[in-house]
Amino acid sequence: MKPSFIPPSKKLYRSRHKITRDDLWKSLTVDDLTLSVHEPNIIDYAVPVLQPPDASRRTTWCSDQSSSVFSVIPGVESEAGSQDDLTFKPNDDLQNLMFRNYSLDSLILSNKKRISEHEENVRTLKIVSEEPAGSKYTTCARPHNLPPMPTTERAQHGSTIKELVKHAEHVEKLEVQKLKFENRRLVRTDLESQKRWDMIKHVSQEDILIEVRRNNLIYHGIPWQMRPLIYDLCLMKDARTEHVAPFLDKWRVKLDKLLEDRSDEIFANLCTRSKWLTTGKASVANFYETFESQFEALYYHITVILRLDPTRDFIWPLMVETLCDVVENGPRELSMRLLDIFILTSYYHELDSVLDRIWPFVLRNHSYRFFGSQEDINKSIKSVHIDLPLLLQWLKS
Repeated sequence: MKPSFIPPSKKLYRSRHKITRDDLWKSLTVDDLTLSVHEPNIIDYAVPVLQPPDASRRTTWCSDQSSSVFSVIPGVESEAGSQDDLTFKPNDDLQNLMFRNYSLDSLILSNKKRISEHEENVRTLKIVSEEPAGSKYTTCARPHNLPPMPTTERAQHGSTIKELVKHAEHVEKLEVQKLKFENRRLVRTDLESQKRWDMIKHVSQEDILIEVRRNNLIYHGIPWQMRPLIYDLCLMKDARTEHVAPFLDKWRVKLDKLLEDRSDEIFANLCTRSKWLTTGKASVANFYETFESQFEALYYHITVILRLDPTRDFIWPLMVETLCDVVENGPRELSMRLLDIFILTSYYHELDSVLDRIWPFVLRNHSYRFFGSQEDINKSIKSVHIDLPLLLQWLKS
């Protein structure tokens, strides 16, 4: 059957507006930013929202049915407004979409990539197990200076290889099942937290923080609709910080760019309620034992070889630089979720406990970088970048 002619205008319309869910996920969204969250001007993972054409409004111009202001014909005004009218206010459903849990989405997409890798390994192992002897997948050639392999030894060698391939295939399948189960668990947990937040919206202001604690929602982030109210309930109005370390001033500047209007108030509250941030002293008695047991070689290098104080000279500036990196390079919504955790835990006097969980997370991925001189360590501290979505899930666990 000969294909019918498609006008160029219709081709252009389809190319602009035929966007599927897979296209949105695979374009410049969380999928790409999972690998690198240091891209500037991402505008909070915003994606275009395309409205379906209205059947009641038939027109000869395809661009009249477009949701984009750049598709409006110059000089022609539609019901949605002219191309100069950009005062668009999204409804609640659209705002919920824009402010959804991107840390969860990033982690799920990362797990899906790992699932694809493991499934590819399973397919490769099946090909290896199904290839006959003497094929290109043979493990190695027998040295020429050895006598020919006996039949029994050849059969035993083949069965051993098959057992190894079968075991490797079984391990890969187990990893696939674990990752799929983890994704389902993450989705269920997120849905459950959303239901609990929906119930808390109808609670009186005096009981909101009590319900947040009772429902164990401290580490799940605050919905954007309730964020101003909960901040007002958690923050002290008269908090002041007169003397802070120089590198804490750097974090204050980063908070100004993130929060704009309440940065000084939040900075003062966090520093007032945290011994780690103000004095650089560990909040737990077994800090040194924990540091030495988990990172024995690094602890020996810091304390014995360089003769540094592991708290004030290493962990304290490391945590502050990590917080600066989160605010400066992390996507805004994810940075706000971490700040939500700080503000809630500071109200419950547990901020230092959160910071005590952050520095082991950083060292677990970057400890190999801190084995040089003191100057090299300071440079490495300033260049630390962390996986923010993974950190948020780490704090939830």
